[in-house]
Amino acid sequence: MIEANTLFLAEQLAVNWILQSMRKTNHQGIPHSQSILFPWYYTDAYPETSGYCIENLLDHSCFDSALNTAKWLCKIQNKDGSYYSGNKAKNPPSFFNTSQILSGLHLAFLYFKDDKMKMAADKAFDWCTSCLDSSGVPYKGLYVNHYFASYYSHALWSLIKFARRNNNSEKLNLLTKSINMLYTNENKYTHFDHCSFFPDSDLSLTHTIFYTLEGFWESSIILDRPDIQNSIITILKSWNEQIGEDGGLFSTYNQKRKKVGSGQCLTGQAQCVSLMCKVDSYLTTNQFQDCVEVILKNLLSKQYKIKQLKGSFPASYPIYGNYFPLKVVNWTQKFFLDSCKYYRNNIQQSIYKIT
Repeated sequence: MIEANTLFLAEQLAVNWILQSMRKTNHQGIPHSQSILFPWYYTDAYPETSGYCIENLLDHSCFDSALNTAKWLCKIQNKDGSYYSGNKAKNPPSFFNTSQILSGLHLAFLYFKDDKMKMAADKAFDWCTSCLDSSGVPYKGLYVNHYFASYYSHALWSLIKFARRNNNSEKLNLLTKSINMLYTNENKYTHFDHCSFFPDSDLSLTHTIFYTLEGFWESSIILDRPDIQNSIITILKSWNEQIGEDGGLFSTYNQKRKKVGSGQCLTGQAQCVSLMCKVDSYLTTNQFQDCVEVILKNLLSKQYKIKQLKGSFPASYPIYGNYFPLKVVNWTQKFFLDSCKYYRNNIQQSIYKIT
């Protein structure tokens, strides 16, 4: 077990990093990243991850920051309801980013009851679903043209959740076709093909691997799909064994789920912890507790304590690794906060044993 006070202090440090970084944008979104070598340097605000950090800001009672973020997202939304990729307004619209922002806007509306947030969420949903052809495949807004990667299950989860909440059966049926299409990417190695950012790569980061698995898991709960649930449980059990055998969760794996290199993607590690905790909670088991605690302790050991980077995590460890080398990216803090929340929930519900 991880001491409650240790977890609480680490969470507060991570939240404080997010709040501190927002001062650099005059509270207009959260910077994409901070330089580790030149820690006074922050990039511009990043709409996608600013959107899904709203949940964490609300969780930690940072209501003004959540409100400012939601208002900023309403202000920068394209007229057609989309959001631009990356952090430059001149960039093309992104299906994935827009769907992620949608989840934050909807939470903000539920809390603040601001009709502008509801309107922005509705427009984002309408634009995303307008990108889908009759078989549920996006024909525009993809990170790589004509490449509907498996990690888009995470984007579909946000859309499926929104469609179900709004009783939009027509769009829900279309989105079900989308998730079914991606589900065919499951391979014989208890893994999914096409988890990489790029179609010609055999290698996937744990960041996109666990995006994929979480998206399928959450969508399967909403859609009542025990077939998908069972697949994800089987895959996680296999990861549980492999992490034990390999001595940790590494950055990159091939299509046969063999690790490549010895670096770590700390973002993916936090995502793994969250998903394992969620599945244990759903099944009321503690089958993943040991693995969760090994990874979470590793994350805690990597959190910066030095002043200018305090509370943050490097995207890669060592810091020159293959995922945003020499940078802190804002969403690592987001996924770390998620992992702490779900781990604590399992302790409080006595799902995880106190040893």
